[in-house]
Amino acid sequence: MRVYHLLGLAGCWLIPATVHGQTSEEKLACAAAHGEGQDLRKAGKLLQARARFARCAQATCPQLLVPDCVQWSSEVQQAIPTVVFAGMGTDGKETSAIKVLVDGLPLVDRLDGKAIELDPGEHTFLFEHNGKKKQETFLIREGERNRMISVSFAEEAPPKNEKKPPPEWKEKNSPKEPPEEKKPLVPAEEKPSPPVSEKTSSGPTALLVTGLAGLGVGLGFGAWALSLKSTVASKCDRAARTCTDEDGKNAAGLGSTVGTISTAGTILGLAGLGAWLLWPRSKEPQTASLDVGPTAGGGMVRWQGRW
Repeated sequence: MRVYHLLGLAGCWLIPATVHGQTSEEKLACAAAHGEGQDLRKAGKLLQARARFARCAQATCPQLLVPDCVQWSSEVQQAIPTVVFAGMGTDGKETSAIKVLVDGLPLVDRLDGKAIELDPGEHTFLFEHNGKKKQETFLIREGERNRMISVSFAEEAPPKNEKKPPPEWKEKNSPKEPPEEKKPLVPAEEKPSPPVSEKTSSGPTALLVTGLAGLGVGLGFGAWALSLKSTVASKCDRAARTCTDEDGKNAAGLGSTVGTISTAGTILGLAGLGAWLLWPRSKEPQTASLDVGPTAGGGMVRWQGRW
C-alpha cells in the first residue's frame, strides 16, 4: 500500500464520522479508490484509473482526499486517447454496418462516427461486415485525440488488360515518316600500298662480272699456256728438264706462271658464277657485258654493266 493510502486512511479515521454523514465503510472505500487509481494510472489503464479517481472525488469522501482525486481525474481525462472509425462496404461505398472488436472484446456494433476512448498501447481490431472479417493492429498513443482508423471491404478490381492495336491499324494511323534519302556509295579512297622492299644491291652483278672475267682470264691464259707448252716441248728436254734455247727457257718459265694464273682465274670465275646463281634476284633489270681478246704481248678483258 502506498503512502497516500496510509495518509488517506489516517485522515479518514481522524475526521469525525458525523461530518457529512460519513461512515467508516465510506471512508475506507474512498481511501481504496484513491490508492487504486494511482496504481492503474501507472499501469496505463487510464479508463479504470479515471473511474477510481471519480469515486474518491465525491463529496461524500473525506475532504483530505477529494482535491487529489479531482486533479488526477482531470489529468487522466486529458491523457486518454480517442479513435474514430470509418468503413467502406463490399460495394465500395461508405457504410456504418461494421462491427468492431478490440483485443477480442466487443467495442461497437455499428459505426456512428463518434470518437471512442481507449487505453494507450497496442491493440488488435477485428472488423466484421456481411460475413467477412478483417483484422488490423494499431499502436494507440497517450494523449492522441480523434485518430482516424479506416477499413475497406471493397473487392479489389483485377488489373485491366490493355488491348494493343493490331499492327495494320498502327501502320495506317501512325504518321508516316519521309523515306530516308539514299546517299550514293562513295568508294573508299584507296591508299597506295607500300612498295615491296626489294633488295637492290650491286652484289649479284659484281659476282657475275667477276665470275665471267675470272673465267675469261682463266681460259685466255689457259690457251696461252698451251701454246707455250708446244714451244717448250720442241726446244727443251723434258726428261732432263733442261732447255738449250733461250726462247725455250723463257717459254718454260712463263708457261708455269700463266698456268697458275689460268687455274686461279678459272676457279675464281666458277665461284663467281655459282654465287651469282645463288644470289636472290631483284626485279630491277640489270645488264652486263664482257669482252675478252688477245692483244700484242698479252690479253685484254673488258666488262661493262648497269645495275
